[in-house]
Order: sequence, then C-alpha cells, then structure tokens
Amino acid sequence: MSRLDEAFLSEGVCSQSQPEQLAIVATLFGLTPTLPSRSRVLELGCAAGGNLIPLASRYPNAAFLGIDSRPDYVDAGRQTINALGLKNIKLYHADFTALRPSKQKFDYIICRDRYSRVPQSAQNSVLNVIRDNLAERGVAFVSYHTYPGWKQREIVRDAMSFQLGTSDQHGQDIHRAREVFALLQTATVPSSSFGKMLHDEATRVTGTPAATFYREYFDETIRPCYFREFIGRAQENRLGFLGEASITDLAPSRMSGAVAEALKKLSRGNILETQQYLDFFRNRTFRQTLLIHREAMKRVKRTISPTSLQPFLFSCALAPTNRAALANEEATEFCDPIGRTVEVMIPAVKSMLLVFSEAYPFPLTFDALLIGIRKHLGLDIGAAQTEFHKIGDVLLSFTLEGAVRLHLEPTASTDLDPRQPMAFSPARYLALKKRLTVPNQHHENIALSEIDARILALLDGKTQKDELIRILVALTVRGELTLMRDNIRLSESEEIFPVVEKLLAESLKKFRWLALLVD
Repeated sequence: MSRLDEAFLSEGVCSQSQPEQLAIVATLFGLTPTLPSRSRVLELGCAAGGNLIPLASRYPNAAFLGIDSRPDYVDAGRQTINALGLKNIKLYHADFTALRPSKQKFDYIICRDRYSRVPQSAQNSVLNVIRDNLAERGVAFVSYHTYPGWKQREIVRDAMSFQLGTSDQHGQDIHRAREVFALLQTATVPSSSFGKMLHDEATRVTGTPAATFYREYFDETIRPCYFREFIGRAQENRLGFLGEASITDLAPSRMSGAVAEALKKLSRGNILETQQYLDFFRNRTFRQTLLIHREAMKRVKRTISPTSLQPFLFSCALAPTNRAALANEEATEFCDPIGRTVEVMIPAVKSMLLVFSEAYPFPLTFDALLIGIRKHLGLDIGAAQTEFHKIGDVLLSFTLEGAVRLHLEPTASTDLDPRQPMAFSPARYLALKKRLTVPNQHHENIALSEIDARILALLDGKTQKDELIRILVALTVRGELTLMRDNIRLSESEEIFPVVEKLLAESLKKFRWLALLVD
C-alpha cells in the first residue's frame, strides 16, 4: 500500500464539513436549512468513509451517500459500515466528477480536499455535480488548496522532491524529506519572511503521521488556485458564496482597525474581493468554502448580532482555573483543554462560563443558560434577564473567536449510565483496531493514549464497571497492559487493583468531557 493510499484510508473526520456546521453558518445568515438529524447528505470523494460513517452513527434518521473512484477504498468503508451495523449509509464506487442528477436532492454536499486533486476540467464538473444534486435550501462544503500561501509551500515541496528524485522507498522518503525540511530551516534567516514560513510549516507538521505528511508534500495531483478563480467557476455553475465553514472566518471586520480599514478601502465593500484580499493578507493555503444556489443568495443576511444567536444551543469548554468569585469584579481565569485562557471580571460573564463548564460537553439553550446565571448570582428573573442582556455582545464575541460553540440540536443525552459505560461506536471500533485517533460526537478527531484506547475499546454498554476493572487487572497481570508506580512496573493483582480503579474513573470522566460516551 502506498503512503498516499494509507493517508486516504486512515482519514479522520473533518469537523468543519459536518452538516450541523454548514447549517449553523446558513442559519446565522438568515437561511432555513434542513436539520442535520433529518437530512440527506452526499460526500464526493469519500475514500473509506472516515468522515461520513461517524455522521451516520450520530444521525440514525438521516441518509448518507458516499461516492469514490477507488473500489478498494469503498470496500474498506463497507466493511466498517457492516461491522457497525449501520443501515442509513451507502458507499458506491463511481467517478464522482460525472455523477448524474439525483431525483432526490441532497440537503448537504461535502467535497473535502478532492477539488484540488482533479484536473481543472474535472473541477468544473465537480461544481456542476454539486449544482445538479443540491436541494433548494441546501448547502455545499468544498475545501481546496489556495494561493498565495501554497506558492511558498510549493518551494518546500519542490526542494524535497529534488533531493529525493524518483525514489519509491516511501519509508526512507519520509525520513529524508524531514531531514531536508530541517536543513532548509537551518540555512534560512529566521527573521526573513521565508524563514518564518518554514518555522510555521515545521510547527504545523511536527508529529504529523507519515502518511499525512506524504499526502501533503508528495501528492503531485494537488492543484491550488486563487479564491477568485474558484468562486468564478462556482458562479459559472449558478452557485453563490455563502461564507467559510469556520465561524472565526465570518467577521473580518474584527481585525485591527488599520487592517480592517485598508481592507474596506481595497475591496470597496465587495465581499468576494474582501475574501481575496484576506487571502493575500494572511498568505492563506487552504479554504473551506460554503456554496448555495444562486437563487438563494437574495435571502442571505450577512449582519451578525447577538439576536442572531437566538436559534442556537451553546457549549463552551472554558473552565475556571481557581474558585470563581461571582459576586464581585475580581478577575477569574478560565482555561480550555487546548490551553487558551481568558480573564473575566464581569459577574454575569463569569457565571455564564461557569454554567457552561458544569454542563460541558452537552449544549445549553438560551433559557437554560439564563436559569444557570440566575442561580449562580442569586437573582430574580427580572434582574437575571438584565444581566443576561449585558452579556449578549460577549457571547457573540466568544462565538466568533471560537471559544463558544453553536449547536442546532443536542449532540447527546446527558443521562449516561455510569454502571455500564458505552463508547461512541465509531470511536470504539477504531480503538479495537488499535487506532489512536478516533472521532467523537462533536465530529472532532480525538487523540488517545494507548491505555485510553484499550479502555475505550472495552466500553460496549453491557460490561459493568466492576467487570471492566477485573479485565484491566487481568490484562496488566498478563503484561498486555503496562502500569507503572514510582518507575516500577506493577505485576501483582493486589497492587494493580487500586491503580486500575482510579485509572478507569479518570478515563471515564475524560471520555465524558471529550464527548466519547453515549447513553
């Protein structure tokens, strides 16, 4: 198997491509998309279904169709579907660039990364397929490599390709390519624009799996384009630009005043020109663009305000690092799992974040958030509503910065059985396959330790916690699981039991936080 095949077969999920994210952006802009839980979803170039299968498991009442030109990829995906017992998803081997119009249109169409990997003539065919198969209120997701950022990345790729020549020793290629990358950094002035780019690239690819690295730098089929070229082809196919899939890309005006003013002057208020200039300013390498039918563009309302948030549920992973003083304006620090911190002084905002942290990973409605703020601050309903209105702008700001996540539907039940814990089935399936990156119910890729993966694989919803502990103890005694204390490997059941009991409790708490458990 080639490195490229390995990369496509091991593809994880793409969070921004999930139907809920597409529906959220459409709803923010005043449209009324179909709820993801009742939708029809098509993925063009689905490979082995790594992105689509977790969605089918999450939404049993929705219908999913994946098309890929490689029969071996499709066969691998079908094996996973059969193993999970899913009845609402089908994968087919076909040329997705020549797909005929379907009688039943699709509410969401996904084309991840494949647009840049087909010839330009086929790129137009992809957009044609999207137009002909997208429902009237539908939203399409297309991700693609972009200039100007890819021009510098091409220099790095060309340098590595020049050094490696025509070698087909993939394992050696990766090692040598990383060496070339390191030498380029050493030979480049760090303060130069190219030196900074190399540093940023090195940071991005550090720890990247070999297959992914190979796909990014050695796949010669990648054909980047400028945003203006992509959107021009989309318009030729009667498709319009809704926005980017990431919420944080929806408000370029939130940049510094001087940059925002320059952008406004250059683009003359034209949103498409604004987007192209943003790519120049940011040296952008990749886009995740949302398209809708041209006829639907007249219904788009691009102004986003606190009232725009009313249709949504909310979740936020920020948690207090110390005891939150809610009654006064003493600063309290909040931190999320990836290390982002924020200091908050306003009592209502501190209360809001505390309510979120208590509920996470489960989303809350406006009303539930209001009740939580009222409870924490000891206010009556009228006073609580007054406080809540004060935080509307803050809530919007946190949303646009990616700290607060929007939802249109609950992602899972809060009524989890602590006695017989059950993992999200696609995650458990991959853990059983000894994969250390698994999808969660938020459609995110979650990295696991080897021990966490072993525990997750055991969570079938039938096994009692006491039995789980017994199994883990037995695995440790047999040497199939390694547990250490004071740098000494544990081997006796009596000393292993309390360690395993604590480990299981901590893992289950973490799995709940990571949205890996279901009811």
